[in-house]
Amino acid sequence: MKKILLIDNEQDNLTAIEAVIKTNLEGCTVLTSLSGEEGIEIAKREQPDTILLDVIMPGMDGYETCKRIKGNELTKHIPIIMITAIKTDTKSRVKGLNMGADVFLSKPIDHVELSAQINVMLRIKEAEDKLRAEKDILEDAVLARAYELKDVDEKYKVTIQNLPLGVLILNHNGLIKSSNPAFTKIFDLPLHSAVGKSVMKALPFVQDVSFVKYFSKLVEKNAAFDFESQPVALPTGRTICLRCRGIPIHDFEKNTNTFLVVIGDVTERKQAEYKLKENYVELKKAMEKAEESDHLKSAFLANISHEIRTPMNGIIAFLDLIAQPELTGEKQKRYINIMKKSSNRMMNTINDLMEISMIEAGQVKVINTEMNVNEQIEGLNTLCKPWAEEKGIKLFYKKTLPENEVVIITDTDKFNSIFTNLVKNAIKFTNEGNVEFGYSLKPADGPDETGMLEFSVKDTGIGIPKERQHAIFDRFVQADLSLSRRYEGTGLGLSISKAYAEMLGGKIWVESEAGVGSQFHFTIPYNPKTKEAVKSKKSVSATSRKPKPGNLKILIVDDEVIADKYLTVVLKKLGKEFLHAKNGLESVEICRNNPDIDLVMMDIRMPEMDGHEATLKIREFNKDVIIIAQTAFALAGDREKVLKAGCNDYISKPIDKDELIQKIEKYFAVND
Repeated sequence: MKKILLIDNEQDNLTAIEAVIKTNLEGCTVLTSLSGEEGIEIAKREQPDTILLDVIMPGMDGYETCKRIKGNELTKHIPIIMITAIKTDTKSRVKGLNMGADVFLSKPIDHVELSAQINVMLRIKEAEDKLRAEKDILEDAVLARAYELKDVDEKYKVTIQNLPLGVLILNHNGLIKSSNPAFTKIFDLPLHSAVGKSVMKALPFVQDVSFVKYFSKLVEKNAAFDFESQPVALPTGRTICLRCRGIPIHDFEKNTNTFLVVIGDVTERKQAEYKLKENYVELKKAMEKAEESDHLKSAFLANISHEIRTPMNGIIAFLDLIAQPELTGEKQKRYINIMKKSSNRMMNTINDLMEISMIEAGQVKVINTEMNVNEQIEGLNTLCKPWAEEKGIKLFYKKTLPENEVVIITDTDKFNSIFTNLVKNAIKFTNEGNVEFGYSLKPADGPDETGMLEFSVKDTGIGIPKERQHAIFDRFVQADLSLSRRYEGTGLGLSISKAYAEMLGGKIWVESEAGVGSQFHFTIPYNPKTKEAVKSKKSVSATSRKPKPGNLKILIVDDEVIADKYLTVVLKKLGKEFLHAKNGLESVEICRNNPDIDLVMMDIRMPEMDGHEATLKIREFNKDVIIIAQTAFALAGDREKVLKAGCNDYISKPIDKDELIQKIEKYFAVND
């Protein structure tokens, strides 16, 4: 029965691993120890077949314990699996291997991997035990008396015939006098087929030059040898590794007329050693990669710090300047514009960090709704045109599908995030020329497949060097880290775009030439909505408009006084009467008592009752009032959540005045 020793100062860990071993490995006895000192004594006494050793322990840690076990003659042959809680700590792994550990596992331990590694260690231990036992038998049965024998005694012939190692007796000319069954089994030869031949003639398929060298020296110079061969390809198709030992046998007069050769099949051990070396190389590569990653993250963090501090400096500095009494109206307007740009830049940085954090945590979900592709193209042109004109760049767009085919089912927020980022980047990195964007339909290859919409953004900008194009979609990597000083931005946009494109069932790629320009492409599945559904949606939207421009009764729901005052000022031209609520509970009562309210500006995060719950309750008795949600989260999926609760629309904080007015005017007729 195999013995497995567990050394860990945490009893819970010992219990858990013991349960895994007993469940997955039959016929194993589990020994446990709560300290390195005790574990060493148990190892000496019980001679386990494998040791599982935790790295972090009080007193004597795992490294010292491993070193002492491997340094003791009684225990140095026992395989050790070290367990660490830090999967990516490459330096600790290398240190453990240098101390003598055979393999590393990381917590939380995968049961399948643990069982597999223990099985490998048990096989290695079994093979080494067999070799030691066979060596002891040979030394006792043959080698210890070989110098005193003129010929092999009959009583040892029986032992040799039953040994699992291949044994050859050579005469003074180096010809094989006898061989045991194990020899012929190792090489897949017929029994006794080698007798009367030299070793090289008996094994003509052995190409290792070491064989010729060592066997020649043995016969010609009585030089003993012990070597491991290169892999040997047998005629039967198997490949084996061998350990070969040979000695001259002297008679009583010290003359040599017989040679003893022992050959063992060490293929399994060599494979295990190769695997361990391979793991060591992988660990070394991982260490180099980790060092490179640390460098990239440091550069990335420096860039993020720059992206936060620079606009913050602009806001604080110009706040002080605006407070000066001698400031002219023109300068005040210019300073306010600078502060607004700085605020927008900071919000973009915060949004990018929030998005990438959500993606890294796996908390981003795809929420599909209906989306009019042509409307998104036109809206993107409206959004980006002022930035292009400011730089003197021409902006073109192209629509290819007719109106009865442009409504598809996809995640609108994620689509907008990808396309907006690509167009903004094109404008940002283009100093002259033009930017073109649009889409085309790529038909399905077969009846069971879905067609794809391929969107593209082409610019005449700075381009991307070929050697950096593969890295631009990676997180913490930019095409050129120095660009972060010449062009504002976190460098996370393309990472986010790649993640979203893949979530939507598509992909993203780039074609670029440095100094000429770039063309980015991304695809999403073409899942069209029927023509009837499009018409139905338009008719519902049209009937929901209310003819009350500049004469609205507005309820502002927000627990923040500053936010409440800001909305009151911004909406002054649209409203004739304003009501105010500090939480969702108050908003429900006000709406119940004022059924003629036209518009509700609903904050989402509030005490007592949040905006989601308040909207649901208002919809129980008022289906017609327009409710626009306002939230500070601004993450993909927020829009769908508030729409599902019953809101008509959604705007993220900080609220842009022009965007808010535009959203409100959608729901109220302008010319009535």
